[in-house]
Amino acid sequence: CDVCLDGYSGPSCKCSDEISCSNHGSCTNLGNCSCHNNNLTGYWSGSSCSRCQENYFGKNCQQFCHADTTCNGHGTCNSISGGCQCYSTEQNGYWSGENCGFCDNSFSRSDCRVKIGSFQLSNLGDKLVGNFIFPTSNQFIECKKLI
Repeated sequence: CDVCLDGYSGPSCKCSDEISCSNHGSCTNLGNCSCHNNNLTGYWSGSSCSRCQENYFGKNCQQFCHADTTCNGHGTCNSISGGCQCYSTEQNGYWSGENCGFCDNSFSRSDCRVKIGSFQLSNLGDKLVGNFIFPTSNQFIECKKLI
C-alpha cells in the first residue's frame, strides 16, 4: 500500500502530526518530526516536538527570554512563563522591573547592592542625617558623590 491514511505519513505510515509530533510539528517523508519554529505556532524541539527550544517558554513556546539580554543580566528566566525573575540577593544585587533594569526599593548604585536608610533633617535643620547599608563594611561614599 503506497497511500497512508489521512493524518499519517512516513515509512509504514506510522508518523502522525497530532500524535507523533505532539501537534507541534509535521511528519517528514522519513517519518521524523519537523518541529514548528515561528511566532505563530511556537518554537518547539525534541524528537516528538514536545518541549520548547532553548530560550523559549510558556504554554505555546512563544515567549523568548535570555537572561543576559532580556533580564539585563540581573535575573533569570522563569522556566514556565519566560518572564524575568530578578535577583534579590546581597551577592547579585536587589533588582526589579519587568526586565530587571531598576534597583529594588531602597537600593542604589550601579550594582543595586547599597541600601539607602532613612534620612531626615538634623535637629537644627542645617544638614541631612541618615545612613547607607553596604554589602561589606569597608566601603564609604564621599558626601560630594551624594549630591
